Amino acid sequence: MRYVPEYEALSIESKEELLSVSLSVDIKDWLRKKGEQTGKSMQDIAAEILEEVYRREKNSASEKFGELNNRRI
Repeated sequence: MRYVPEYEALSIESKEELLSVSLSVDIKDWLRKKGEQTGKSMQDIAAEILEEVYRREKNSASEKFGELNNRRI
């Protein structure tokens, strides 16, 4: 993760795509502090958070789909 001043955004790079997001200074500071506390990079911290949110959303959608199917039976 790196800050791109011309876009005033953070840049998150992966093997497949480049993802740029704008974050408040407070969030960037929080990510930096979490990284320092855990010995991880800001990129790693942000990636872990995004993966966790994605998993929760995916699981929530699966549970709702299962409930709908059970109601039909």
